[in-house]
Amino acid sequence: MAPPSAPDGARVRALTAADLLPLSYAEARAFRTDATMNWFGNVQSIIPASPAQGSKAAYCWESLRLFMWGLTGATFYHPDGVADVVVRPPTEEEAQDGGRKGLGVDMSSVVSVKEGKEKLCACAMWLPADKEIDGWWLSLRSGWWRSWFRWDRVGHQRMNNQYTPACHKVFVREFEQRGLKLANALYLLNINVDPVDQGKGYTTLLMNAAFERWPGAPMILEASSEKSRDVYAHFGFEIVETIAFSKGEVTSKGIPPVDGEEAEGMTLWFMVNGQVVTDK
Repeated sequence: MAPPSAPDGARVRALTAADLLPLSYAEARAFRTDATMNWFGNVQSIIPASPAQGSKAAYCWESLRLFMWGLTGATFYHPDGVADVVVRPPTEEEAQDGGRKGLGVDMSSVVSVKEGKEKLCACAMWLPADKEIDGWWLSLRSGWWRSWFRWDRVGHQRMNNQYTPACHKVFVREFEQRGLKLANALYLLNINVDPVDQGKGYTTLLMNAAFERWPGAPMILEASSEKSRDVYAHFGFEIVETIAFSKGEVTSKGIPPVDGEEAEGMTLWFMVNGQVVTDK
């Protein structure tokens, strides 16, 4: 079966090693304001779209890019990982502006392929739900280790001691209640779309590719915004639990409150595709 495609020439293909670096700039742009990434990175304020070089914001932007580069690479190099990208023909301006300038915040994420040039627009990363992206070899091979040394103690504690155990507890409990085996499920680690390409149906392309690859398979994910939560609900995912992390410490944006903002915590919606009721 041919991979999903769109009228604008966009199509889904497998991620390649050559995509990892240029894709990381698009991914950082996509998650620049994401509450979960702010929370993981212990970011103190929203990262501006074009931070000044040498500033704290620039450091946070580069830390985010390295984290996304490492996460995507760890999925790519994992023996059971699957990563798809949406590509389209670049505009004339994008094709001429493929090089890094300054921080690279405006890097067009264009790659050269046998057929010419492609703009990397979106990416989805999947892993069997009983597998993890850990271990020294995978961290070194993917470059994920770079982001470890840029996070402070708070960021590591939030990911390792709060987020990861919560995910495991919620999904194990849910699958036991449904009589399913978590080992048979697919976990959507991350899906992202470059802001310039949002609203074009590229998330649908990526999700349809997954549904075609694993028809009827149980799938799990966490949504980090009301918008993404509603998008996943459109694809048949149901909320099984909602958790607000770091109540009293951060706002819904994942950053410390200012000027009387409510520190309601960073919310994640844990979701399972609802049409699956038994293992096959």
